[in-house]
Amino acid sequence: MDKSRSRSIWAGIGVFLLAKLKWAIALLKWTKFGGTFVTMMVSLGAYAALYGWKFGVAIVYLIFVHEMGHLVAAKRKGVKTSPAFFIPFVGAMVNMKEPLKDAATESYVAYGGPLAGLISFLPAVALYEYTGEPFWALVVFLGAMINLFNLIPVTPLDGGRIVSVLSTKIWLIGLLILGVYAVISMSPLIFLILIIGIFGWWNRGKESYRNGLLSCEKKKIEAFREQISQWPSLTSTWDLKRSMQEQLASAKSRMGKENARFIPFWDDDKKLVREQAKMDEHYANQTLALL
Repeated sequence: MDKSRSRSIWAGIGVFLLAKLKWAIALLKWTKFGGTFVTMMVSLGAYAALYGWKFGVAIVYLIFVHEMGHLVAAKRKGVKTSPAFFIPFVGAMVNMKEPLKDAATESYVAYGGPLAGLISFLPAVALYEYTGEPFWALVVFLGAMINLFNLIPVTPLDGGRIVSVLSTKIWLIGLLILGVYAVISMSPLIFLILIIGIFGWWNRGKESYRNGLLSCEKKKIEAFREQISQWPSLTSTWDLKRSMQEQLASAKSRMGKENARFIPFWDDDKKLVREQAKMDEHYANQTLALL
């Protein structure tokens, strides 16, 4: 039987089963893991159509175990998630239904994927050693590539979320690595991940800076209100004026050069010190103006 005839027969069987089981597919869509099953089958079909069913089963299996690692880690931390959702030729994703409490929790959930992914292809190592079949070597290679790629320290990859507990500045190293790989591979998907990573790096860096500035301003306002509430009981403003003069001198020494330039994200700590000094100067001047 030639290949074209064989494909026609299998296609006919597929259409028949689809027609008979469409009610089951409709039911699956409304179940908790129905979306996972349907999207997994779509991805499997897409990979199988281009690379054969053995390759399709292997890569879908590796991705599935990887995503289950995230789900298990999230459950251990009490984080609510959506079921895994497969995207052909991209991979799969799990959405968090609530913001993660801190960087440590985010790192733990992210780490679950590559850890499960590592375990997923270990049986293929033993099978390759036992049988010598090239297919098992392919499974090992795919598993290693999927998980090592995900460990590049840049968001939205797992590696970027893992190192966020240390410092998001490490993301810059990941961006450089991913940028080199994007140029070498010329893959549109890698360029897309690179663009997302750049925006994520920028936003996370600015988020830390903004939160620091807002926290400082909140403390200054609270201290200013507390100070004003004590003014009616003061017998003399001499000590307060002297304290404000000392605060002005300290603020000016911390501001540094007026025309100093800062590298975005990398010098945000220095810029935050300068902005805090400007804030101290402003409130000191306001206090002196009211006395």
